[in-house]
Amino acid sequence: MRREGLIDKILDAVQWESWNLPSWMLLTYRYNLWVKRHKENMSAKLNTPYEDMSIAIVCSAIKRGNITELDSVLKQGHLPLHKWCHRWGVLPLHFAAQHGTKEVIKVLIRHGVPRHYYLGYHYRYALAVAAQNINEGALEAWVENPNPPLDCRYPNTVCNHHVGVSLDLRKAMRTVVREGNMEMIRFIEKQFPRDMGMESLLFEGVTVAIQYGLPDVIRHFLELGGFDIHMHTESFFKGLLMTAILDCNAKTRPQVVRLLLEYGVNPNQTFSEGRQRVSGTPLQRAILRDDVETMRALVEYGADVNATSVGRHGRSNAVFSLPPLILAMRRRSAEMVRILLENRANRMCLSRRQTLLMKTGEEKLLDDDIVIWNGMDQGETYSFVVVKQRPRKRKVKKLDN
Repeated sequence: MRREGLIDKILDAVQWESWNLPSWMLLTYRYNLWVKRHKENMSAKLNTPYEDMSIAIVCSAIKRGNITELDSVLKQGHLPLHKWCHRWGVLPLHFAAQHGTKEVIKVLIRHGVPRHYYLGYHYRYALAVAAQNINEGALEAWVENPNPPLDCRYPNTVCNHHVGVSLDLRKAMRTVVREGNMEMIRFIEKQFPRDMGMESLLFEGVTVAIQYGLPDVIRHFLELGGFDIHMHTESFFKGLLMTAILDCNAKTRPQVVRLLLEYGVNPNQTFSEGRQRVSGTPLQRAILRDDVETMRALVEYGADVNATSVGRHGRSNAVFSLPPLILAMRRRSAEMVRILLENRANRMCLSRRQTLLMKTGEEKLLDDDIVIWNGMDQGETYSFVVVKQRPRKRKVKKLDN
């Protein structure tokens, strides 16, 4: 191979990302770090010069789609394509997932290159990286050929070849959902094997879309169906509605909650039992987050305005054992209290400390055990105070002398 051609291949390996410019090759920090690793007797983690030159040729073949050259280099022996190359600053498998064509990935699979690797301290999935970079050809190749031949598998790799490709596709689905890429979402739905947990794939996809507040993606999954809208798993144990209330950002939360309720999600659904549970009702959680619009949507779709929930540890004095009216009073929210009372919330509710909600305005403060709420216009300002009940006098029996 000519010197000029070899230099071009090295440049192809170095310029694998936008931040890895030619100026990066000239930084003294990079070479000082490389020499330091040699001095600290870490040579076992570094590649030999022959391996690094072969990796440069492999990266160039991947980038240019030269299948013949790629196959000839890989036939010479196992190269650490799933490990970071310190000399060029490249991880060949990550490079292939980003830029490799379908034919290139087939060659890598035929030579036993794994699908999983470490990038720094992070465990990465090649299929998720391919989906993130809209590399449909690479995804198709890995789905059609999920496992490499037994005699070509890499020794001591982080890849578990016994794990099916469905796990990788679920990870890829979560990746593209976070970015809101509808094209890749539909592509993964077509590629996913129907007999390997399609329901879990769709449920995880809609849950991630709820967490990131993506109404268009959520609507796509709800219209597609194929999963139970009231289900929950060990990884996503909150359910759809609780995930929207607890994990979605405040800006899009009311829209997401209303969208779920429109498609039939139960506004009173709770998962307060079992090892993985969520305390409180959706209405209580919305009140504690001071989200009036979310609370209004829940009440409109039939949420129980008097429902309570046992605390996480089963204690009777937990905050979720208090009715929604008391919680709204504690948040000092006049609008939430008005919504609850207009929907027949129990006005006689007491907390464990026996406190009552009272209204102050131009009228004098009442000193009664029972407080009757008088509805007023929305434009009027409300103020609330908590008044303790008068302690009852106990009768003391006199002892006869």
